[in-house]
Amino acid sequence: MQEPTAADHFEGFLTGMGFADGDVRRAMVAKQVAEIVIKQERNETAEELLRRFDPPARYTPDDDITDGAPET
Repeated sequence: MQEPTAADHFEGFLTGMGFADGDVRRAMVAKQVAEIVIKQERNETAEELLRRFDPPARYTPDDDITDGAPET
């Protein structure tokens, strides 16, 4: 059995705080903690936190849908 990572423990923390999966506060807290972790020279851990809890936004074709008004 593999030892839990820092990100695994952090997920438990977020869940314990009531920040369920999909809650935007998870990404905000992860980003703040990652900034602190980077200052402690633990870049790999910070990157894992960001990858897992603050992934880049994905583009979807629905993003281009307008409200029907003509562009000006």
